[in-house]
Amino acid sequence: MKHGVRIILSVVAVVLLIMWGVKSGFFYQWFGKINMLTPIYDISDQQVFDRNHEIAEGDGARFEFTDNVQNLHIEAGGCQFQFCISDKDYLYVEGENCGKLQCYVEKDTGYVKVVQKGKNEDAIEKCKVKLWIPGGYHFEDVQIEFGAGALSIEELNAKQAECKVGAGELIAKGVHCEELKVDIGVGNVELTVEEIQKLSAKCAVGNATIHLSGEETDYNYCVEAAAGNISIGEKSFGGVAEKQDINNGSGKNVYLDCALGNIMLQFGGA
Repeated sequence: MKHGVRIILSVVAVVLLIMWGVKSGFFYQWFGKINMLTPIYDISDQQVFDRNHEIAEGDGARFEFTDNVQNLHIEAGGCQFQFCISDKDYLYVEGENCGKLQCYVEKDTGYVKVVQKGKNEDAIEKCKVKLWIPGGYHFEDVQIEFGAGALSIEELNAKQAECKVGAGELIAKGVHCEELKVDIGVGNVELTVEEIQKLSAKCAVGNATIHLSGEETDYNYCVEAAAGNISIGEKSFGGVAEKQDINNGSGKNVYLDCALGNIMLQFGGA
């Protein structure tokens, strides 16, 4: 009997420790420190680059997308990557202190691929890539896979978009999408979504703050939290294996799945 009580108390203690680690941000900070000491993104030349297209190295790289680009695919690790608004009528990319940078267009899809071989913090800070996009430019499909470093988006207009963030940081403003998927590993994400029909956010050990336009009741919600924490306005969901659906009779749907991290939804913009 006493043995059984000890087991129950041990389980309760572990659960309470996990909940404290999530809410305090300890897990995110701890995993982040580990990743600064070990390889923090797992992409290689063989996985990323296409041998049929030019690969630039070092400083001063520039590529222009003169063809029609309807879709955008980005694979990047170990850099400071920016989406910037351009006054030109075409897309172009500028690179500074890049390990390797490749840009090309195939079948209406623009590809931007970046690998920084130096995986220390200083090399990541120095590697800078800017993608210049005409203001109001609309994509059909945007796919982003981002490792260590920082990704900032000044404006994004797309029918559908998917963004996977490993150990890096994503800050995106002016997001207009019919459908948006965000998958966060050990990263930190802040989104300002001005227009959306379907939003899916999945968080492992990272943190996400998402600003949505309108009111809380403008959306339906499907919430699933393992040992993580999810906040929707003033409501909080978390603990152990909590799942809940909230139907506000809206045509806009939000799906939130949190393992050991934090997801916070705020309303009325940034």
